[in-house]
Parts: sequence; C-alpha cells; structure tokens
Amino acid sequence: MAGYLVFRAGVQIASTTGTSFTDATAAPGGSHSYTVAARDSHGNQSAQSDPLVITYKDATPPTAPTDLAGITPTTTAPALTWAPATDPDDPVAGYRVYRDGKQVGKTTTTAFTDSRLAKPNATLLSDRFSRSLKSWGSAPSGGSYDYNTGGAGFWTNGAQGVMQLAGTTRALQAGLPESTALSVDMRSSFLMTKRPAGGSVRLMLIARARGLAVGADSYRAVVAVAPSGTITYGARKLVGGKSITLGSTPTAPFSFASNQRYNVRFQVTGTSPTVIRVKLWRDGTTEPAMWGVVTPDGSTRLQSAGVIAVRTVVGRRVSNKPLTTLVDAIDARNLSPSEQHVYTVRAEDTYGNLSPLSAPFTIVVR
Repeated sequence: MAGYLVFRAGVQIASTTGTSFTDATAAPGGSHSYTVAARDSHGNQSAQSDPLVITYKDATPPTAPTDLAGITPTTTAPALTWAPATDPDDPVAGYRVYRDGKQVGKTTTTAFTDSRLAKPNATLLSDRFSRSLKSWGSAPSGGSYDYNTGGAGFWTNGAQGVMQLAGTTRALQAGLPESTALSVDMRSSFLMTKRPAGGSVRLMLIARARGLAVGADSYRAVVAVAPSGTITYGARKLVGGKSITLGSTPTAPFSFASNQRYNVRFQVTGTSPTVIRVKLWRDGTTEPAMWGVVTPDGSTRLQSAGVIAVRTVVGRRVSNKPLTTLVDAIDARNLSPSEQHVYTVRAEDTYGNLSPLSAPFTIVVR
C-alpha cells in the first residue's frame, strides 16, 4: 500500500501515506463532503469510500459594533444607530439590542427603535388610603412607604391615612424612596381631630429630600395650627440641619376647627433659582387662583432631584397628646418626568457567535 488519495466534493485535494488528514484549505462556512481512495505502489486505485460530510463550525465571533448613537434627550421612543460589525470568517447575521443590561430586541440592520419602552410616568404618588392596615403599606401608585418610626403611629382605616402623635413622639414622617423628582406638584387633603394645647402642631409636605432621614436637606410646605386656632402656612428649607423660612408666612383667613378638612398645595420647580409655591384652602371651597407664597431659592444642595414625604410635628410644650392627623388624600406629580436608559448592542454571526458588547450609550427619555 503506497498511500491514500483524499477527495473533497469529488475533486482530489491531497495524497497521504498515513490514515489521517487535515484539510487546511477548506473555505470557512457550510458543509464539505469527503471521500478517500487507497492506492498501491503500481498506481492502482481503489473505489472511493463512502462520503463523510463535515459541517464547518465557525468559532470566531464578530467584532463589537461601534459608534452607537441616538438622540438625547428625546420625547419619543429611543432610536439607535451604529456602525456595522465585521467577521473574518462568516457573515454578520444580525444584532441584539440591550436596555439596562436586558435584551429588548433583535434586528438585521444597524438601526433599532425601542418602541416598547413606556413613557416616564408623571404620577409620583396617588393615594386615597382605601385600605385597612397597621401601617400605610403601599400606595396604589408610588410604591411602599418608609417611616421614621418603623411604622409606629401610622395606620389606615379604610378611608384615611392616620398619623397619631402620642407619648414622647414629636414627629412622624412617611416617605416614598421610589418617588424621586426635581420639579414636583404635591397636594394633600387632611384634617386634625383637635386643637393643640400648649404649643403648635404642623403638617408638612416635603420635596427634593436628600433621602428619608428626618434631618435630610429638603424643601417643605408647612401648615401650622396654634393653640389659639390661628392657622399659618408657608415654605421652609432644611439645609445642614438648619430650618430656614422662605418668603412670607401668611395667616389663613379662617380659624382651625376640629375635623374640618383642609387642602394644601405645594410646588417646587426649576433650578438656580428654584421657585417654591404654597397655597391653603378649606375643603368645600374653591381652590384659590393665586398662590399664598411664591419665593425663589438657590441652595446648592437642593438643586437636584430628591424624594417626597409627608410629616407631622408637635411643639415641645404641647400638653394634650395624642394628637391625630388624618390624611384623606395625597398626590404628587412629576412636572418634568424623565428617565435614563443605557443601551448596548452585540453582533451575531450565522453560527450564533456573539460579539463583545458595544460601548454603552445613555439616552434620557422625557
């Protein structure tokens, strides 16, 4: 036996004296059919063997897509484009698109519109407290509440959110860690069961808080009820542990009455300066067209988005606790809702090899 002849697709491509052969000249991709014939020293050749079909498996991934780009900020579905990837052995079959690390689509072109992304929600909080719980639980829109007391002093009665100051407790605060906003319009309907004695009791709506700690920097709308029944309202900021009054502190044109519902509205808009607005009116009357308080502020530590909260506080000399504030409703709207999403893209060849991720691109959606 002199050796063997190797055929690919019926065409001789090599001869060998051994019983093995590596076809280094086969074109990448597709399938190849091989047969072998034996040959003796006189040149006599046997019939060719049964064919063996070998499918070429490309193990080399494409290059990562480059130049990923899009319009930002955008008020429509994010639209992305990128430069084509390349593959030395196999055609690029398509691309996989990822939003915030999760695949959201596939395409055979170098463009993709993320039409399934929901628009940012303007509703930060909407709660009518139509549930009975030992705490405030979760708002239908806004997420779960977080408390300065672990929930002590808070419950719902099926129609209202209860905040009861008793014993040595001087302050109760419930906030929403998931509801972050820069410009916000908050409003609440509330009542207090009795007039305080010896000191005042205050209800606050809080915006742009740098976290939910009681002493966190924030803007606040404050409604204060004095032992005399006089009601004042206004705006404050808490910065570095110091509470500072912003603008005027109007006196309401009505006196406090137990179980009388009141409405407070609080707006915080813009940056450098931020404009803070507050108004107060009795339930059952028309909301005033004019704001009672309009004041600018440029505190550096309060010029970015923060969380929202509601708070009630009593003075140190209040002598007739427990004092109870009942919140019928609380709503908060994000006046400039926006979200950030990070996109990346991968190329894929016909054998399923995936390229490395492209460089990330961030799009702000409003």
